[in-house]
Amino acid sequence: MNVNPRTREDLEALGYRTDGDCFVVAFRLVMDMEGATLVHGEVSHGDFPELRFTHAWIEQQVELLPGIRMTLVIDRSNGRNVQIPKELYYLFGRIVDEPGKLARYTRDQARRMAFETGHYGPWDLDNDF
Repeated sequence: MNVNPRTREDLEALGYRTDGDCFVVAFRLVMDMEGATLVHGEVSHGDFPELRFTHAWIEQQVELLPGIRMTLVIDRSNGRNVQIPKELYYLFGRIVDEPGKLARYTRDQARRMAFETGHYGPWDLDNDF
Protein backbone atom coordinates (compact mmCIF):
# COMPACT_ATOMS: atom_id res chain seq x y z
CA MET A 1 0.00 0.00 0.00
CA ASN A 2 1.22 3.48 -0.86
CA VAL A 3 1.90 5.41 2.37
CA ASN A 4 2.83 8.52 0.41
CA PRO A 5 -0.36 9.20 -1.58
CA ARG A 6 -0.23 11.43 -4.62
CA THR A 7 -3.77 11.06 -5.94
CA ARG A 8 -7.38 10.91 -4.78
CA GLU A 9 -7.34 7.16 -5.44
CA ASP A 10 -4.29 6.73 -3.18
CA LEU A 11 -6.10 8.54 -0.35
CA GLU A 12 -9.21 6.42 -0.80
CA ALA A 13 -7.09 3.26 -0.64
CA LEU A 14 -5.84 4.47 2.77
CA GLY A 15 -9.43 4.90 3.98
CA TYR A 16 -9.76 8.69 3.57
CA ARG A 17 -12.95 10.26 2.21
CA THR A 18 -12.46 12.33 -0.92
CA ASP A 19 -16.07 13.19 -1.69
CA GLY A 20 -16.38 16.17 0.62
CA ASP A 21 -19.20 18.68 0.69
CA CYS A 22 -17.12 21.83 1.22
CA PHE A 23 -18.26 23.75 -1.87
CA VAL A 24 -21.97 23.25 -1.19
CA VAL A 25 -21.66 23.90 2.56
CA ALA A 26 -19.53 27.03 2.15
CA PHE A 27 -21.86 28.42 -0.54
CA ARG A 28 -24.92 27.92 1.64
CA LEU A 29 -23.15 29.45 4.61
CA VAL A 30 -22.11 32.61 2.74
CA MET A 31 -25.73 33.04 1.63
CA ASP A 32 -26.77 33.08 5.32
CA MET A 33 -23.98 35.27 6.74
CA GLU A 34 -24.01 39.03 6.35
CA GLY A 35 -20.61 40.37 5.26
CA ALA A 36 -18.96 36.96 4.94
CA THR A 37 -16.61 36.03 2.10
CA LEU A 38 -16.65 32.69 0.27
CA VAL A 39 -13.14 31.40 -0.43
CA HIS A 40 -12.05 28.68 -2.85
CA GLY A 41 -8.44 27.63 -2.53
CA GLU A 42 -5.77 25.04 -3.01
CA VAL A 43 -4.78 23.43 0.29
CA SER A 44 -2.58 20.62 1.57
CA HIS A 45 -3.96 17.51 3.22
CA GLY A 46 -3.09 17.58 6.93
CA ASP A 47 -1.60 14.07 7.05
CA PHE A 48 0.12 14.34 3.68
CA PRO A 49 1.37 17.92 3.13
CA GLU A 50 2.63 17.27 -0.39
CA LEU A 51 -0.87 16.29 -1.54
CA ARG A 52 -2.84 19.35 -2.73
CA PHE A 53 -6.59 19.61 -3.32
CA THR A 54 -9.28 22.24 -3.82
CA HIS A 55 -11.36 23.33 -0.85
CA ALA A 56 -13.94 25.95 0.15
CA TRP A 57 -14.47 27.88 3.39
CA ILE A 58 -15.83 31.16 4.74
CA GLU A 59 -13.92 34.18 6.05
CA GLN A 60 -15.59 36.63 8.41
CA GLN A 61 -14.26 39.78 10.07
CA VAL A 62 -14.90 39.74 13.83
CA GLU A 63 -14.28 42.41 16.43
CA LEU A 64 -12.39 41.03 19.43
CA LEU A 65 -12.35 44.31 21.35
CA PRO A 66 -13.30 47.83 20.33
CA GLY A 67 -10.98 48.68 17.44
CA ILE A 68 -9.34 45.22 17.36
CA ARG A 69 -10.49 43.06 14.46
CA MET A 70 -9.38 39.77 12.99
CA THR A 71 -10.41 37.47 10.16
CA LEU A 72 -11.91 34.19 11.29
CA VAL A 73 -12.11 31.14 9.02
CA ILE A 74 -15.28 29.09 9.33
CA ASP A 75 -15.13 25.59 7.84
CA ARG A 76 -18.22 23.44 8.34
CA SER A 77 -17.47 20.89 5.65
CA ASN A 78 -18.08 17.20 6.32
CA GLY A 79 -19.91 17.90 9.58
CA ARG A 80 -17.06 19.84 11.20
CA ASN A 81 -17.33 23.22 12.86
CA VAL A 82 -13.84 24.70 12.56
CA GLN A 83 -13.51 28.36 13.55
CA ILE A 84 -9.92 29.59 13.78
CA PRO A 85 -7.91 32.69 12.89
CA LYS A 86 -7.20 32.96 9.18
CA GLU A 87 -3.43 33.00 9.73
CA LEU A 88 -3.50 29.62 11.49
CA TYR A 89 -5.82 28.06 8.91
CA TYR A 90 -3.55 29.21 6.09
CA LEU A 91 -0.48 27.95 7.93
CA PHE A 92 -1.96 24.50 8.64
CA GLY A 93 -3.31 24.14 5.10
CA ARG A 94 -0.22 25.61 3.44
CA ILE A 95 -2.54 27.99 1.62
CA VAL A 96 -0.98 30.49 -0.77
CA ASP A 97 -2.89 33.72 -1.37
CA GLU A 98 -2.19 34.29 -5.05
CA PRO A 99 -4.30 34.30 -8.22
CA GLY A 100 -5.05 30.81 -9.51
CA LYS A 101 -4.50 29.26 -6.08
CA LEU A 102 -7.08 31.29 -4.11
CA ALA A 103 -10.27 33.13 -5.06
CA ARG A 104 -12.62 35.18 -2.88
CA TYR A 105 -16.28 35.98 -3.55
CA THR A 106 -18.86 38.23 -1.92
CA ARG A 107 -22.33 36.81 -1.45
CA ASP A 108 -23.55 38.46 -4.67
CA GLN A 109 -20.52 37.29 -6.67
CA ALA A 110 -20.97 33.72 -5.40
CA ARG A 111 -24.66 33.73 -6.26
CA ARG A 112 -23.86 34.96 -9.79
CA MET A 113 -21.07 32.41 -10.33
CA ALA A 114 -23.26 29.52 -9.16
CA PHE A 115 -26.06 30.66 -11.47
CA GLU A 116 -23.73 31.12 -14.46
CA THR A 117 -21.84 27.84 -14.02
CA GLY A 118 -24.58 25.61 -12.61
CA HIS A 119 -22.39 24.39 -9.73
CA TYR A 120 -20.94 25.54 -6.40
CA GLY A 121 -17.30 25.61 -7.43
CA PRO A 122 -14.44 25.76 -7.75
CA TRP A 123 -14.72 28.53 -10.33
CA ASP A 124 -11.43 30.39 -10.75
CA LEU A 125 -8.62 28.08 -9.63
CA ASP A 126 -5.79 27.00 -11.93
CA ASN A 127 -5.54 23.31 -11.16
CA ASP A 128 -6.75 20.01 -12.46
CA PHE A 129 -7.41 18.02 -9.31
